[in-house]
Amino acid sequence: MNRLILEDEMKTVEFSDDGDIPIESYLRLGSAMIREVLRDIKLGPRGENKSRYLSAVSFLRSPLFEMICDVQGLDPRLTKKHILQLSSTKSLPLIRTRNKWKPKRKFRWVEESKRVVN
Repeated sequence: MNRLILEDEMKTVEFSDDGDIPIESYLRLGSAMIREVLRDIKLGPRGENKSRYLSAVSFLRSPLFEMICDVQGLDPRLTKKHILQLSSTKSLPLIRTRNKWKPKRKFRWVEESKRVVN
């Protein structure tokens, strides 16, 4: 077993001489991916973060996200729900409704004598 010491977050990575990487490395990679998705979702789709936000949302829909959650011992549906609740756009509607496109109808009172009946 050899050791490789890095200066960043990972600190120590172990690998065997035959090239196999221990499961702990995959767990840390999965955790890092979920942290990155959280950061991108929190910042929302505004400005320079728009492409990262869209990429994070599409990742949440992928089978890879579900697999990572399963390996981490998390419920994928519940995790996805909580991540999306952290979005900075939660006050905005997720879909555009028809009411946004239609002009609002205005009503006013009409006196009995001026009322027209069809």
